[in-house]
Amino acid sequence: MYFELLPIAGRAIHPYGVELNYLTYNAEILYQYRKAKSPYPDKLWPIRYDPRNLLHAYFLDPADGQWHVLRWTHALAEHKPFTDITLREAKRLIPLRERDPEDQEEVAKALTELQNRTDAPETWTRADRKRHTRDQHRAAAQSRDLARSDAPVDDHPPLAVVSAAPECDEPGEWGEIDLTRIEAAQVWDPDAL
Repeated sequence: MYFELLPIAGRAIHPYGVELNYLTYNAEILYQYRKAKSPYPDKLWPIRYDPRNLLHAYFLDPADGQWHVLRWTHALAEHKPFTDITLREAKRLIPLRERDPEDQEEVAKALTELQNRTDAPETWTRADRKRHTRDQHRAAAQSRDLARSDAPVDDHPPLAVVSAAPECDEPGEWGEIDLTRIEAAQVWDPDAL
């Protein structure tokens, strides 16, 4: 019932997936419907989405009646669920950096920066606090709603984690740091000029 009540977007299935809010979603299930004609009157495939979590969209396989998760193709493990309002805010910030708001890599970067900025409480503005609280409440509500329904088929591999730490060959190589070997950073002294 949860999926039946979600908003519907009629979309064509392209070789790269489906587009929704200028974001591309894809899953294995779409491969068999790429060249198939839609049986629906408007000749478009109904894609369901939850505006409280745009990391995913949902597709009902007409052959077996199973719901399938369509994942945003640029999602990384560091992305938390984001709402339609957060997506609009990220797209609003992209042109300020003279970038294309329809470029999904730029959207992914802007979402990560926006989510990281709201994770650092010392940088919160009133709008950040509102957005953070709203997104938390909406994500929790979406999770509760999804938990009450039958789980959709999710054939995606786990999301990739972007790591800034260098690769290490031996376990524990980076786990223990000898603090006595770290040199103190120089402090800038304006009077030394």
